[in-house]
Amino acid sequence: MIAVEDLFNKYGLEFNESDFEASKVYASSYWGQMKKSLEGYGISEESFYYCMIGYSIKYSQVLEYLYGKNGDKALSDDDLIKWYKDKYTGYAYFSMSKLNTDADGNSVEKTDDEWKKAHTDFNNYVKMINNDKKDYKDVILKYTSDYELTSDPTSSGSYNKESSMLADEVKKALDGLKEGEAAFVQSDEDDQIYLVYKPVTDSIVDFLEKDEEKNTDTDSSAAVETSDTADDTSSVYVYDLKTGYSHLSLLQEMKEDEYKDYLKEYANSINVQKNNAVVGKFGPKMFVSKDSD
Repeated sequence: MIAVEDLFNKYGLEFNESDFEASKVYASSYWGQMKKSLEGYGISEESFYYCMIGYSIKYSQVLEYLYGKNGDKALSDDDLIKWYKDKYTGYAYFSMSKLNTDADGNSVEKTDDEWKKAHTDFNNYVKMINNDKKDYKDVILKYTSDYELTSDPTSSGSYNKESSMLADEVKKALDGLKEGEAAFVQSDEDDQIYLVYKPVTDSIVDFLEKDEEKNTDTDSSAAVETSDTADDTSSVYVYDLKTGYSHLSLLQEMKEDEYKDYLKEYANSINVQKNNAVVGKFGPKMFVSKDSD
C-alpha cells in the first residue's frame, strides 16, 4: 500500500472526479454492512475507504501509468496486439435453429423446404464474405432483411484459445479460418446452423484507446446499423472484441504478476518507520472471539 501511495504521488496521478464520487457511494453502501464489526476495532469509514476502495483505484491507476505510453515500463500497441493474438481470437457468429416458434410460443419444426432454403442462404452469406469480399456488416444487413429481423443477431467477443464456452463446432470452425474469413457450420446434434466469422484482430487497436474517446456499443445484440448511420471505422462485431476489456484490463491480465513483484521490490526500497504506539493498541486478543478456545 505504501509503495502504491508513493508511486501514485510520484507520477502526479489524480482520481477521476466521477470515478471518485462513484467509489465513495459504493464504499458507503458497503460500509453499512461492515460498520458494526469494524468500528469495534477502531476502524473508521474514512480508513475503510482509504485501505479498501481508494487503494484499489490507486493500484490500478499506477499499473496503467507504469505500463502505459509514458510509463517506466511502457508497452507499445504492437506488444499488446501480439500478446492478444497469441492468446485470443476474435469471433462473430449468428445461428438458426430448425425449430420455429409459433404465435402461441410453441416450437414447430421447419419444413424440409424451409430448412433447405436456410442452408442455401447461409452458404451464400459465406460466399459473400469469402468470394465477393463483402464486409460482415453487409451480410448482417442482408440476413436481417431476408428473414425480417429487427436487430443484429450476432454473438461476438474474444475467444480464449485455451478455454472457452463456445460450442465445439464454432471453435473448430474458428481454428480453420484466417482473419476476415467465414464458414458455414452445421450441428446435427441440436439441428442448428451457423455462419462463423473471424474478424481482423488488428482492430483491437480501437479499444486500446481510452473508452471515453470512443462511442462504442458493447452489446452483442445491438441494433443493425445501416450504411447511412454506421461510422466507417466502427461495427458491432469489431467493437464486441472490446466487451469486458479496456486498456487497463488487458494490461492487468498481461502484467499483474510482474507488477506485484515490482511493488514488493519498490516497497523494500522505502524507509518506513512503524508507529509502534498505534500498532501496540491492536493486540491479538482483540481479534479472538470470547467463545473461542
